[in-house]
Amino acid sequence: MKRGIVGNPLKSRKTPRRLLGAFLMVASGSWLTAQEAIQEATHQWFEHDARNAWLQPYDPTLISRRLYSEFSYEDQEDDRGIYEIDTSIRDVTALSSDLALGYQIELPYEWKETGDGSISGWGDFECRAGLVNRLSPTLRWGTAVNMEFDTASHSELGANAFLLRPITAIRWDAIEHVNIGMNLEYTFTPLDEGFDDASYLELKFPISYKISDQWSTSLTYRPKWNFVSHEESPKLELDTGYVWGKEKQFALTMGIEAPLADQTMQLKSILGLTWSF
Repeated sequence: MKRGIVGNPLKSRKTPRRLLGAFLMVASGSWLTAQEAIQEATHQWFEHDARNAWLQPYDPTLISRRLYSEFSYEDQEDDRGIYEIDTSIRDVTALSSDLALGYQIELPYEWKETGDGSISGWGDFECRAGLVNRLSPTLRWGTAVNMEFDTASHSELGANAFLLRPITAIRWDAIEHVNIGMNLEYTFTPLDEGFDDASYLELKFPISYKISDQWSTSLTYRPKWNFVSHEESPKLELDTGYVWGKEKQFALTMGIEAPLADQTMQLKSILGLTWSF
């Protein structure tokens, strides 16, 4: 009589465990690879990198992690003026390969010349949250809500009201060195603020041109309609940007803003410094 072959029971029990372990390793490796691919894809289009650094100061559909500080001087009628240092910090969270959530906080400090002398102090604290989405490699849009709180240290330095500003923006990389778009922004007081009620619509039509790997320029037409005072105040803004650093993580922005109709503001000069990280 032939002796039957008897398998090792311990070896039989280990086989399913080994298969399960191999499956988990492959699955976890695939998940990590997918996450890395998503992070790499999102980094290529909405975060700061050397290729789109020239657009960062102007493009709200590219939400880089950044610290931005801007100094501005606004020349007004009757030899009055407003000096302001506005500092903001922004961060971003990727939701998918084509969708991201951005958030920003902003705090200005102002010096304002008045008929009785001058005053200085903190302006209204602002925060913003919104989404950006890529429809194609050359077409992006974003939407956000900006909240401005009545926190100014002096009534002359703020709006004296809680303001909401929904924002919608679209940008199109028309050709390699040209980007065009539009912003739609409506600012209003959601609560009854009496004399300080606000309701105005502002459009922005920017066109940006990349001069070189370090220099760029942007021209923006900004019409604005105040529905409380029934006034229209169009403006024209011209900016020049210079980027430097190993990853072009630093940017210097210089610009002027001029009214195209009679307004209190005569001219506004801007100097900004960006650190993207």
